[in-house]
Amino acid sequence: MRNSQRAIVAAIAISLFGCDALAPDRWDAFVYPDANDLTQWQTLIGFKDFEQCQSAAIDAVRALRDPDAGTYECGRNCKYDPAYRLNVCKETRR
Repeated sequence: MRNSQRAIVAAIAISLFGCDALAPDRWDAFVYPDANDLTQWQTLIGFKDFEQCQSAAIDAVRALRDPDAGTYECGRNCKYDPAYRLNVCKETRR
């Protein structure tokens, strides 16, 4: 396949699937100091994979004033949705 044909195929793929389909996954951690009040959280962003996200989140929970009260979740490819005033993720895990 010639370079011009590859460029056309790439342009079609981007238009069909969007830039997000070509971007690598990004994991963000959401740390909640009080597991009973999920309206307060701290965000740690930009991890390459779930394991890195989970490790950072657990470290952050352990550093809380009351670690037993806190919790966390990790989200893949999260985007803030202003309509709902929260982050919407393709996937979340704990």
